[in-house]
Amino acid sequence: MTVYKLHYSKETLFKLAEKGNHDAMYSIGYRYLEGIGGLPKNSIKAQEWFKKSADAGNHAALVMMKTIPNVAIEKQPVITPIKPVNVETTELTYQTVTPENSYTSGDLTLVLSLVLLLGFIVFRYKLLKNREEKLNHEIRVINQQINTLINQHIKVLSLKYKQTVVYDDYGNIFYDKWLLEVTYFIKHVLAKQPDIKRLLEAEDLIKGYPNRSDIEQRIMDIVQLYEQQTAAVLHPKNRDVELLSPIEFEHYCSDILKTNGWQARVTLASGDQGVDIIAKYDNVNVVFQCKKYTSPIGNKAVQEIIAGKKFVQADIAAVVSNSRYTSSAKQLANVTGVHLLHYSELRQFNQKIYQPKGYLTSKGSV
Repeated sequence: MTVYKLHYSKETLFKLAEKGNHDAMYSIGYRYLEGIGGLPKNSIKAQEWFKKSADAGNHAALVMMKTIPNVAIEKQPVITPIKPVNVETTELTYQTVTPENSYTSGDLTLVLSLVLLLGFIVFRYKLLKNREEKLNHEIRVINQQINTLINQHIKVLSLKYKQTVVYDDYGNIFYDKWLLEVTYFIKHVLAKQPDIKRLLEAEDLIKGYPNRSDIEQRIMDIVQLYEQQTAAVLHPKNRDVELLSPIEFEHYCSDILKTNGWQARVTLASGDQGVDIIAKYDNVNVVFQCKKYTSPIGNKAVQEIIAGKKFVQADIAAVVSNSRYTSSAKQLANVTGVHLLHYSELRQFNQKIYQPKGYLTSKGSV
């Protein structure tokens, strides 16, 4: 992100914001928050621009909104009209000061002490207030750095989340490898910033500053929020298959099955004997091998999924690809009952595995 840099004029930022640039909206909010870049300090306007940026898709703006304290609306003083005094009819009286009404030296000393004490209290208050404002500014800067780096790498983090969060056959979820990935990201990406590195290396927790546990949770929150906000964009109907990596293609096929009533999960990178997806429809267990190729798919894929079917003890085996299959692959699939599918056939595959009378079939599709 470059639009929030101070060398951009405020006029340029407002023009970019009018065009829907959420980074420009974020920068306007930050300038209002700090009173920099030609904009006056105004927490209310800062909150409004951060909300616009967040609504436009900037995840960092969501966190910045939480750091701005609620601004109380000051009540306007009620002005009471003063009744005019009739100078002509007002009688002026004078009081003669007598020695018994005059202040003693002890009274003057007390007053002077109170004045000095009040001055010290005001000075102390201003000193503490300045320290608090400086602390809050440093916290906002560090939070902004953390959020910016997370958002810069959000696509990779999202993919790592999908690859490392494991679901077993009993419905349990395991985050062990994901937490290792988060630790790696903190060490090799976030800690390259001096302020964040100093914070992470501090022996004691610094009040108000995010600690390691806070940062780990923030990464999780932003990744999950990204997943929710991009769910519609990443829907199987809206994705360009040719731009997907092989691993993304596996998740893409799994998503198609899920949107059509299947229970489906992508397996780990190794250890499942050639099985990429394990899925279930009603009581039918199916294993899939996904091949994102530009050339035709041969016998090897069929042989691997046959072994995977036996290893997992599934009812049906299938190979899914964006490409076509060789003649020898079709012959082997016919004999062994393996289904050879184009990814577009996954939406109706639950109908294909049943005969019209409701009997399960394992006959391969060629």
